[in-house]
Amino acid sequence: MIKYKNLLLIAFSALTILILGLSCEKDPVNPEDQAIYGIPVQLNDGWEISTPTIQNMDINKIQTLSSKFQNGDYGQVDGFLIARNNKLIWEEYFNNYQVDKLHLCYSVSKSVNSALLGIAMSNGYLDSVNQKIKSFFPEYAQVFNQSSRKNDLSLFHLLTMSSGLQWNELQVPYSDPANNWNQMTSEYDLIKYVLERPARKDPGTVFEYNSGLSVILGETLSRATGTSVVNFATENLFNPLDITDFYWEMCDTDTNNLTDTGGGLRLRPRDMAKIGQLYLDNGNYKGNQIISEQWVENSLEPRLEAWNPMYYGYQWWAIKYTRVPQPGVYETCYIHTAIGYSGQYIFLVPVNNLVVVMTGTNGQDGTNYYDIMFNHVLEAVLE
Repeated sequence: MIKYKNLLLIAFSALTILILGLSCEKDPVNPEDQAIYGIPVQLNDGWEISTPTIQNMDINKIQTLSSKFQNGDYGQVDGFLIARNNKLIWEEYFNNYQVDKLHLCYSVSKSVNSALLGIAMSNGYLDSVNQKIKSFFPEYAQVFNQSSRKNDLSLFHLLTMSSGLQWNELQVPYSDPANNWNQMTSEYDLIKYVLERPARKDPGTVFEYNSGLSVILGETLSRATGTSVVNFATENLFNPLDITDFYWEMCDTDTNNLTDTGGGLRLRPRDMAKIGQLYLDNGNYKGNQIISEQWVENSLEPRLEAWNPMYYGYQWWAIKYTRVPQPGVYETCYIHTAIGYSGQYIFLVPVNNLVVVMTGTNGQDGTNYYDIMFNHVLEAVLE
């Protein structure tokens, strides 16, 4: 884990005092500011660089959080980035991770695939979220006809994980053979396994976390567009975002050669932050409307309650909280979130024009993101 070098502590402290006096200074970042541990380096990757102080955040509080990461207070955190006002202002890596190293995003992949579905819909490859799933998978007609509930399954039900199909993924460890994800990935035909699960609830009524639905959404995208998920993503999302390095794994065992859109995408944390910034900017990147504003709004809308204070949209989570901008004033707000196993997060805080990315290797426990966001990051925001 990265540690402060003892011989540089005095120099870093002096520079911290210097930067705290620069709140009225304009970009670009001064060379002296750049020397402060955690200030990003300017790269040719589309990000503009600034500092917490210039973007009206308390650098001392961010450094306190940084020390907690270094001390292991939040387990194995591999990366921590903050962007505010469309500028990258903080960037750290731990555990031998570096700026150019790809990190497995796990279920953050779901949110990226949701973006691809929105792009496909805008380009006319998909009609609407009400389009029935059975229209893409005629070979499973017998399975859909098992019940009216399965017959009625639509893109909306898969996007919001409200299929009503019986599924047990979060209640038991992923190491447990009883976990439906493990059972699915051991099957020869993954799609058939998911669709054959008992239909216990009417579609659209109850949230049930189900990564199998996300894999089906990826195959739906591929069939609708006539190309692979990787090709479609490269042309329509990654290239427009100046994302030049990524890798998307395939599902281990299946008869359909499926892309693992439930959890197999690898990205650099800076590029994860670009995905977050794209959504924070209503689908626009440097004047290019990559995702429709309507799709972004619909995706982030908290549609079904998962468990208080967590809600779910189109493969995006929403954390409900109450903001008190001044005494006696209470505002209901949401932090919109892409969440992946083992501590992968993209946080969007619209009210503060803030994007936060964390990566980690913390297993099923993940990282205590609630404490990090509410007791540290948001506390560092200077209104």
